[in-house]
Amino acid sequence: MKWLSKLFGHKTSTAEKTEYFERDNVGTCFTSGDQAGAHRLTMRNHGIEEPCIDYCFKTEAEATTALLQVSCIKRAKDTNNLISTEILKFGVFKRYADVDDAFIALLEGKNLTHDLWDQAKRSFKSHGGQKVVEIEPPKTSARNTAQQSGNAGAVAFQNEVNKIVSGFPATYRHYTAPNKASAMAFLQKNPVTRGSFFLVVKTPEGTFCRDVQGFFEQ
Repeated sequence: MKWLSKLFGHKTSTAEKTEYFERDNVGTCFTSGDQAGAHRLTMRNHGIEEPCIDYCFKTEAEATTALLQVSCIKRAKDTNNLISTEILKFGVFKRYADVDDAFIALLEGKNLTHDLWDQAKRSFKSHGGQKVVEIEPPKTSARNTAQQSGNAGAVAFQNEVNKIVSGFPATYRHYTAPNKASAMAFLQKNPVTRGSFFLVVKTPEGTFCRDVQGFFEQ
């Protein structure tokens, strides 16, 4: 009777990914409190306060397990690293770099929806975490589920700009794309391997960027 179930039964969905790789990462992974602190200081200096949630755990394993319960955080099969399928900052790291004390699990960014924030809060609490920082996103924030076709070949080069940023030379390579999906497809195909080098893709949905640390949105 198996042929009948194949003919009339429910088909298994192939849309849902079950394996993720480093190339699927579109977030920026913080590996230390210094990185996270420097980012927040930069945002505050620009008058920006991003939604975030940080909890402290007794062990790295507890922090990692709790963060992996958030739907956008996966473990890459090829590198075993944590990755994000959303343009967010995330990470698990020692609370104090020079002390074997406790570990922070962090999730933050302008694209942190209330649903993801709530997932993280419930998971962090259920795994014994202690609140460090919580900045709740608006409850109206939601991920745009409209699917667009991403075509990296549709991204067009505009210009390259060299300038001094914080006393150091930096290169910005500017592009345009018809939509976010095409911009992200292009950025995923073009990893950045050196510091102070930025790929910047402008779209009608926003400007999406990549540097040596990862992806971000202007």
